[in-house]
Amino acid sequence: GEEGVGGAVEEMEACVVRICEKILGGLVSTKEAHEIFSSATKLINAFCENVVADRLLYASSTRALQSLLQVATCQSLVARGCNVMANTAVKVHKLLLQHPLFPTAVDKGRATRTPVLLCAVTCLHIGGPDCCSPTFLVTYLAAYSGTLRDDDRVIRSALMMMESNGVSPKMLDFAWGATASAKANSSSIINTTGSGAFGWLWTPTGAPSHKLQHNLLNFPLSMKMPTADEGLSSSTIPRVFRVSADAGKARTRVTRTVESAAWTGDEAEGCPECVGTLLDPTYLLPAVCGALQSGSVHDVVMAIEGGALGYGVMAASAKDEGVRRLGYQVLELALQHVEEAQEKRSGVTRDWTSLSVLLKTLRDSITSPLQRLPLPVAAFVAESIVVVTRTSHALFSAVTRYLVTRPFLDHTEVPMLYQLLNSGTAQCRAERWSIIRILRTCARSEDALDLAPLRKRHVPSMLMATFDSVSTDVSTRGGILDVLHCLASSPTAAVYLVEHAGILSWLRLLLSSAAFWQTSAKSQISADADSAAKRGGRWGGDAHAEKDAGET
Repeated sequence: GEEGVGGAVEEMEACVVRICEKILGGLVSTKEAHEIFSSATKLINAFCENVVADRLLYASSTRALQSLLQVATCQSLVARGCNVMANTAVKVHKLLLQHPLFPTAVDKGRATRTPVLLCAVTCLHIGGPDCCSPTFLVTYLAAYSGTLRDDDRVIRSALMMMESNGVSPKMLDFAWGATASAKANSSSIINTTGSGAFGWLWTPTGAPSHKLQHNLLNFPLSMKMPTADEGLSSSTIPRVFRVSADAGKARTRVTRTVESAAWTGDEAEGCPECVGTLLDPTYLLPAVCGALQSGSVHDVVMAIEGGALGYGVMAASAKDEGVRRLGYQVLELALQHVEEAQEKRSGVTRDWTSLSVLLKTLRDSITSPLQRLPLPVAAFVAESIVVVTRTSHALFSAVTRYLVTRPFLDHTEVPMLYQLLNSGTAQCRAERWSIIRILRTCARSEDALDLAPLRKRHVPSMLMATFDSVSTDVSTRGGILDVLHCLASSPTAAVYLVEHAGILSWLRLLLSSAAFWQTSAKSQISADADSAAKRGGRWGGDAHAEKDAGET
């Protein structure tokens, strides 16, 4: 059939493209490369225009165009005075983004999405300011989804280039996807200062509460701020998000087809979940700052109680100073709104007295500008925001009593470790789960600043003792094993577990116990359901957050 023939032709074209990639790659290193590419300038330009015009939806053709552009713009050729795309990059970029099939070609899930985006961004960086306009900004934002997927990071490179030339996503309130297109279509002239309408940020296509919670727990600690000078100037798309100096080389993720989109830091520290499921903090945090500065009561309440403030706290524990700066901006703006609400100088009618105590206790513990917060402190504050903003929360009294008795949070301790882990109150299961969630967040780091408080209080030994307690239920034991598993994934923490915590002896006794293997299926199913419910909400408060968000 025609479909079968078309598929066979596509496979053959893909094979030819792979062969040509090898030939072109070797050709660049020869002495005759300058003469060969200079003499083929018209042919290369005609090929680029033909692919854009007629074969934009064919994966093999767009990959061929991507490979040719990468070779033709490599540093070795440009250094020898051969810049094939110098005069046509602006034209090709315009043809690409104005093509009626461009939105279809860059649809999520299509094989043409990544090569087409790479071609467009390559031309953008070669063309420079001549390719930067509000119209093209809207086109890029319409294809963007704000995540750390490889294709989104390519678009992020284009957004950084546009911003360096005075065309900022702030014009559209940092919106992405269909929302960006809708905002652009609602006005014939894009306001360069933004409309201040950030209601889109809390919708399912933006950053709703449950998505922020997922990103909060898996915040990419090794993320580094991109810079505008990291443009496309070599044969491979550069790493817009650089690998941190202390990231483990063995675990740095490298994507085969998109060399620019290599993961930015240590996988174990950056995110135990898939990178592509996380939002980009370097783009989301400025949007949160915009929402806090918008003057909208709804946006302020949603940013503070919907998870964005906790996300900013986690950003203050990042390794890169640029990311921490964004996190501290969120904290500063939030504290201003909280103080104004207390003094009745704003339209916010919430009782944020306990939240003010929490933020001031955190502020008074910081001794230097842009200081990196230890993960135990950051995770505790991020989780506590949901508790202290709801007086009906089961843990409100316990957390508030803890805060009012301390002038500042000790950065060398795990806050409320003993009160929550050894609790004997009616809410003991919820309190244990709260500290397990905090420890689970801390356990994915390999930094001494984050792990020292756990070693100081012998947390692994305490967790093993709690596991062996007859009062511990199955779901809590599963959470404890999850924390220990995360600690064992870190070489430094694994050595401590073996040499000081005696985990091997504990595991041997545990696995030799008949009771460990005789858990009934019914109890296990019930425990899994209970565990899922507890993990779904921040200290059991997510349902309250959704209810309050709806009322707001």
